[in-house]
Amino acid sequence: MNRLKVKANTAFNYVFALLFGIITVLVVVVLFKNIFVILFALAALFVFTAAGTYIYTNKKTPTAKQADIVCIIILAVMFILQLISGWCLMSKPITDWGTVDHMAHNFATDGNFDDMYRGLKPASRGYMARYPNNNGILILLSLYYRAIYLIMGDVPNYAPILLNTVFIAVAVLFTFLTARKIFKPYGVIMTVVFCFLFMTYYTYTAYYYSDSLSIPFTVMSVYFIVLSAKLPKERLVQRLIYLALSALFISVGYTIKGSLLVILVGAVVYLVLYNKLKQALISILCLVVAFAVFNTGIKTFINSFEFTTKEELYEEQFPINHWIMMGLYGDGGFHQEDAVYTNNAGNYDQKKAADNKMIVKRLKDMGLPGMAKHMCKKLTFTWRDGIYWIDHHLNSKDANGNQIADRNPLFEFVLRDGDYYNIFYVYSNGFHLAMIILMAVSAIYGAKRKRITSMTLIRGIVFGAALFFMVWETRSRYLFNFTPLFILTAVAGLNSVVLRIQVYKRNKRKKLAAKQKEKSDAAANES
Repeated sequence: MNRLKVKANTAFNYVFALLFGIITVLVVVVLFKNIFVILFALAALFVFTAAGTYIYTNKKTPTAKQADIVCIIILAVMFILQLISGWCLMSKPITDWGTVDHMAHNFATDGNFDDMYRGLKPASRGYMARYPNNNGILILLSLYYRAIYLIMGDVPNYAPILLNTVFIAVAVLFTFLTARKIFKPYGVIMTVVFCFLFMTYYTYTAYYYSDSLSIPFTVMSVYFIVLSAKLPKERLVQRLIYLALSALFISVGYTIKGSLLVILVGAVVYLVLYNKLKQALISILCLVVAFAVFNTGIKTFINSFEFTTKEELYEEQFPINHWIMMGLYGDGGFHQEDAVYTNNAGNYDQKKAADNKMIVKRLKDMGLPGMAKHMCKKLTFTWRDGIYWIDHHLNSKDANGNQIADRNPLFEFVLRDGDYYNIFYVYSNGFHLAMIILMAVSAIYGAKRKRITSMTLIRGIVFGAALFFMVWETRSRYLFNFTPLFILTAVAGLNSVVLRIQVYKRNKRKKLAAKQKEKSDAAANES
């Protein structure tokens, strides 16, 4: 059985490497029109590898305590910069983000959802019935705004940015804590350095939507699964408590962003591979039952607000297959025509039937060759954007929608019409490409290891997310809440490269020493 599990793990890593190898090629082809992106990615890879090689070569490699001190300092500086970035990039909420934010503000002043569409366009009526996937983010923001309103008599524009910044900072903190459990001190430091250099952790502070507000729950749930796996098998109760905590965070994250369900699936597969049969069954039962209990409790809590009725849901709600249908058209992203098509189909059952009909039609029209081409197009659309589409959502308008006269320098970097946007574009996309390459590399080396480790879990979730967005409606920003796992996977790849270089240098020194010994022995014999 163990041999079979190892073979399954090896096969998975090769498939992971193949998928992200394909993604790398697709992204490079698209980004090649701006050669500076490619050059920056290669330069970043060289610098990271050289730094790692130097540290490992140096006899005074950092201890765990020294690494912790360095990381805490970096994290503190990073948090300050995030707060500044959020303040400077404050924007007028638009699209779905704006709709949810507006309804949450209405709740803050009213204390109920009776008139939550007040001030919105007539077309927004029934929004929550059509898109109940936003229930979690609406409740979170509404309760937060209400608490601030009761204390201050108003909801300052910076209030949601502060919440969002704290959530992203918590995600970075738990990325560091997870790295401490799976890497040596150098890997821990590089994980925090990657987080520090990852521009999106600054630009997203001003964009407080489900993508960013779900991010801490992604890495927190993974952290407690890793903690559980690291404990001795005799400490069963503590292991199960950690799994239950993981289930809690998956439930909360799933309520805010549905894609987090892949963590549960990835965790179940990992527990099967990592544990013996009896322990696997107990662990999976604990995780799944805890998730079901927490998820039911959260749903019951949300439903208690009664901002939609069963009748409204039946008439307005979009079925799940709507997003699958949308993912089969064009580049796989949002299309207004598809939204209108589903909305005009009738009640829930009629919408579902109409979407199924369109899914079948699109699959038939494409055929297998067309489907393969579509998947490549979709993968490119999802993974090519290292900015994670933040330049679409941020704008230089105040809370009332008025254009800010004098934009601060950060806007000039982040906005598409900014004077320095190209610098931001090259840096963000180059760094993103470097991470993708290292992610593929990590799986290649992972396949050669005859052990199932915590990285099996992390790569499994990343792989699951990639597959999910090959089926679902997609966009680069949908990847944001998985970026802590991207960074951990990339650092694992970097560690593997550095280790291989070290092994090569060590073997080279041994061969050189052996030759010198042979020469000295020969000289001694001659004398």
